Amino acid sequence: MKKAIIILMISCVFVSILLIGGILLYGEYKTPNEFNYVRDLIEKENYPADLKTRLKLSLGSVWLYPIKSVVHIIDTEDKIDSYLDEVNKIQVGIYKIKNTNRSSRLKIPHDVKKILHNSGWENFISVREKNKTVECYYKSRNEEIFSIYVILLNGENLIISEIDGRLDQIIEKAIQEYDLQFKDML
Repeated sequence: MKKAIIILMISCVFVSILLIGGILLYGEYKTPNEFNYVRDLIEKENYPADLKTRLKLSLGSVWLYPIKSVVHIIDTEDKIDSYLDEVNKIQVGIYKIKNTNRSSRLKIPHDVKKILHNSGWENFISVREKNKTVECYYKSRNEEIFSIYVILLNGENLIISEIDGRLDQIIEKAIQEYDLQFKDML
C-alpha cells in the first residue's frame, strides 16, 4: 500500500511539474475557442482596451485526477476533495487590461450574452457597478446543473472561467455541510 501511495505521489508531482512548466513557459494551456471569442468581443467593445494574457488553462479529468489525489492526501481537515470529486473540467482565462480609461464604464457586450444564450447558457447573476461587472451563467440537463460560466470584468482584469461536473451535488453538499438556510430568500 505504501509503495502505491509513493508511486501515486511521484506521478502527481511529475504531472504537476509538466503542467506548471508549460503554463510558465507559454502562459496558456489549451482553452476553448469560445473563451477566445468572448475575450475578443469584450476587448473590441471596450476599445482602446488591450488585453494581455496572464493565464489560460484548461484541465480535464486526466489533469484533475492527480490534483484531486494530492488534495485527498493533504486535506484531512476541510474535506475539499469531496467537492473536487464532482468536478470534471476547469477552464480559466485571466487577462490584464492595458491602455484603457479606468474611469469609463467597462462592459460585457450584448453579443457575448447572445452567444452564450444560444449555446445553452442561462444567466443567473448579473452584478454591475461603475467599473466592475460580473456575469454568471449555468447549463442544466434534467434539472441538474452541470456547468457554470463566470465572466468578471473590472478596470484591471478580465477573468473568464468555466467549471463542469456534477455541480448540483457540490451545491447540495455545501448546503448540508454549512446548514445554509434559503427560506428567507424564497
